[in-house]
Amino acid sequence: MVSLILFVGVVTYRINEDVRNDVAGLRASNFKDLRGQELSQIGLEIEGYWNNNGTFMATKVTQEPIPRRPQLRGAIQSVASATRVIRIYGVDVQVDDATESADESGAKVDFNQLRVNARVELACRIDEQGRWIAVRIQQKNVKLSDKVKGTATGQSSDGEAPSFIEIQGLKVMLEAQTERSPDSALARIDSGAQMMRVLQDCRTAAHAYVAATKRTDTLSTDTEPPITGPESKRVDDAAVSFQRILQSARSGNQKESAQSGDFQQQFEELEKLAKELDLHTDALKDARGEGLMAARAYLDERFEPFLDRLFKFVYMFLEKSNEELRDQLRDVQVHVDTTTEVALSTSAVAVALALMLGFLVWRSIMHPIRALQVAAVALGKGRLETRVLVNSRDEIGVLATAFNRMAGELASSTVSVKGLESMFESMAAGVIVCDQSGRITNTNRAAQLLVNRTPAELVGSMFETICRLPAAAFKVTTAVDSISAERTFVQRGGSDLPVSLSVAELRLADGQLQGHVFVAQDLTPIKRIEAQLRESLGEKEMLLREVHHRVKNNMQVISSLLAMQSAGADPQVLKRLEESQNRIRTIALIHEQLYQSTEVSKIDTRSYLSILSAHLLQSFGMADRVTIVQNVDKIDFDLDECLACGLIVNELLTNSMKYAFPNERSGTIRLSLYQLPNGVGILEVADDGAGIQDHDLSKPTHKTLGTSLIAKLARQLKGRVETDSVDGMTVRIVMTRSTAAKQVSV
Repeated sequence: MVSLILFVGVVTYRINEDVRNDVAGLRASNFKDLRGQELSQIGLEIEGYWNNNGTFMATKVTQEPIPRRPQLRGAIQSVASATRVIRIYGVDVQVDDATESADESGAKVDFNQLRVNARVELACRIDEQGRWIAVRIQQKNVKLSDKVKGTATGQSSDGEAPSFIEIQGLKVMLEAQTERSPDSALARIDSGAQMMRVLQDCRTAAHAYVAATKRTDTLSTDTEPPITGPESKRVDDAAVSFQRILQSARSGNQKESAQSGDFQQQFEELEKLAKELDLHTDALKDARGEGLMAARAYLDERFEPFLDRLFKFVYMFLEKSNEELRDQLRDVQVHVDTTTEVALSTSAVAVALALMLGFLVWRSIMHPIRALQVAAVALGKGRLETRVLVNSRDEIGVLATAFNRMAGELASSTVSVKGLESMFESMAAGVIVCDQSGRITNTNRAAQLLVNRTPAELVGSMFETICRLPAAAFKVTTAVDSISAERTFVQRGGSDLPVSLSVAELRLADGQLQGHVFVAQDLTPIKRIEAQLRESLGEKEMLLREVHHRVKNNMQVISSLLAMQSAGADPQVLKRLEESQNRIRTIALIHEQLYQSTEVSKIDTRSYLSILSAHLLQSFGMADRVTIVQNVDKIDFDLDECLACGLIVNELLTNSMKYAFPNERSGTIRLSLYQLPNGVGILEVADDGAGIQDHDLSKPTHKTLGTSLIAKLARQLKGRVETDSVDGMTVRIVMTRSTAAKQVSV
């Protein structure tokens, strides 16, 4: 089959090549011979392309008998919206309000739709200032070939074929054309048509030449009628053009063939007549010099009969060329018919072979395929023991082996429908299946017990009959496969049942939504346990508050004992006892805050430090001359953290009140507690008092109980102590709350 297809392809290719060569032999030149022609009196249609040098290069030139307005077809090079001017082939074309659209009858062109590189076809006119004005613009279905149409307004004038022509400022470069295409019937027909046109021009020019002759009796005796003039030049140009066309046609007739020999004789006769044409034009000029009567007599008696004879030979040349063209077209038709016959015959053979091969293939695979079909139907009905007999190792054998393997895997992994139904009924959780509209289609035994209803009451009813929310309220997003929430079921009789309800979408293998599956768990036991836990937690919280209250009372007792012990004591001992009392009150204040707080595990730091500061001012009797300004964020510390911070603040405020304001001096103490964005906590006590010269608390000279206590508490909070004695005294504790000590030991 492949060899046959290759053979048909090769034969068809060879025949098509012969046809292509025959057709190529029919072609005439793409360029018209423009030598000696008055281009301002004819129309030109020029195909070509715009090169990088800014010139339109012609690839094909055809001629029209009358002048015509310029037309352009190509891509827009630029668009100037302000002046409504587009440029094509280097020419600026004005688009005004009168420009029509060739795509819609009577519609005007929308200038905003003109884009750079868009292909358009323009019909233009030239105004008095020489500007190009677009009359009609076509924007749709524009051909891909670039083209310029119009009448030449300038050309190279060296007597040879023009190298360029100019159409209203648009310069078109032409390929030099001095010879015709090789031996071609179309080329000879084209040459014959040109000779006929030139002879007709010659006859018209001769009549005009004679008509321009003045009567000899109207001339002065010393003046002769002019022999040269525009009409005389037209006659000479026609004779020269006839000879040039004849030479060009004969130069292309170089192929050795019977037709070429016949045309050679005709060319020789035409060359003789062309020479006679020159003689007759000269004789016509001489006769014109003798006067109107002599010129008209020569024109009618000699020149016109000669032109008729010359026309007859040109007609014969054209008839012979047409006969040759018919022969060439007949050869092309023979090649085409041969191609058709070969294609039909080989196609018939190919069809026959294909039918034969198809029948053989059908016989070889039909029986195994039918056996596989029967086995597949049996497997689909649940007979998982079905197997196919393997008789070959070809593709059918491989397929049968794969089928047997699939059947074995299905038999070992497939759960029967009855087994699935048993699993569904034995589930402890209630399962409810609903369709897309929320109508219940199936339930298991556990779901029926939850709502105390029978299957007949549930199947077919809407989901909202057993749930406070309809099925449409449960939206499963694409981000998760299911959702779960606490909902309320309505039992028979109207009583409520709290359940934990999970919902998932029920989809087919192709992703089509079929409904929803609801799984419900009874929350009654869990609710009962939660109530018991809340009651137990309430009792423990009350007990913990009582403990904090008793600790606070014990601290107050200790503080009172110390106050009684300090009566009549030495001043130094009295000072130490007062400091201890303040530390004990600081600890007691924490427990007082705890049993008064709504949460026994958290302390309102802002309230705690405010009460502690006020107590210390009253204790030192400095409330009337020292002001404590607080900038404390509301940070919830646990018991250990708050105790450490409170003791540090107690020591720092005590030091400021004892040493910062001597001699009844007034001042301000700033207490700040805040947390930076990175989690670092800042505790700062600053005063504007007298300060100290050496503020390094780590030196032995400053190793008092208070400074030692501050340093130890800061270490337990994983912090460091920073001091500054500029404009008073500032002590800053930089601590990390996440690593703060959970236990304070003093």
